[in-house]
Amino acid sequence: MANQAWQGIFSAAEVCFMPEGHFDHSTGLLTVYPRRDGGRKPFKYFTMWKSSPVFSETVKKAWSSHIDGSKMFRLVCKLKKVKQALRELNKVGFTDVQAAGLKAYQEMVNAQNALHSNPTDASVADAELKAIQEYKEKHKAYLAFLSQKAKVNWLKEGDENTALFHQSIKARRVQNKVYSICDMNGNWKDTADEVSEAFLAYYRMLLGTTHEHRTPVIKQIVQQGLVCQDHHRSILNAPYTADEVKSALFSIPGVKAPGPNGFGSYFCKDAWHIVLMMVRR
Repeated sequence: MANQAWQGIFSAAEVCFMPEGHFDHSTGLLTVYPRRDGGRKPFKYFTMWKSSPVFSETVKKAWSSHIDGSKMFRLVCKLKKVKQALRELNKVGFTDVQAAGLKAYQEMVNAQNALHSNPTDASVADAELKAIQEYKEKHKAYLAFLSQKAKVNWLKEGDENTALFHQSIKARRVQNKVYSICDMNGNWKDTADEVSEAFLAYYRMLLGTTHEHRTPVIKQIVQQGLVCQDHHRSILNAPYTADEVKSALFSIPGVKAPGPNGFGSYFCKDAWHIVLMMVRR
């Protein structure tokens, strides 16, 4: 109900429509909240990191750490090691991919202007080619970052869709924000602490309490419904191949929400040559 310019200025706004009563329209209650700091952001793997020349080396070094324990424990620990290494890699060359892209673009323009002034100088021509390649790499990383943040793919390879990405990212941020909520007692909460406590209280009640009069599951009743037969069990317990594991992981779109550890299918695709032995087990 608001255009992009309005949303850009009042991004922390919420509207609540009241009952229409005897009118032919509903009253809209508009509240503009102060901008809130979202706090520390959880780790999330970005596919732009693979453009770094030391990406494979960084992941391989962290993944090769010796860890004792069960296979699942080792996998979790290795992912934590990789997470730490990628955070350091991000600080080195990807902290502000937009600024890096703009800087590379200006350096490319300067190199091209220098070539126009000295068209016969081979060293200037080489510098121009190097600047173009550097800009392409930085800009590709920036577009990959925007695409993953917006969860929108390129309309066509090579098209410029930065405006589309920025618009989609803003829309997702607005959609994911919760400024007010009605708690379990029917009371509206509209401060950051109250909203957080309302969520926590609900899930403490849902998951953190013991039901004294819980009805036990009766096996005979379960057997009356659809259950796995012997041929189903044989399919579920059948051995699988590495190609089947790869096919399953690669079929998951990279823009899908990652798991609690922050790694989505993009990581498996980008580092499959390193992690395949552990993942397929």
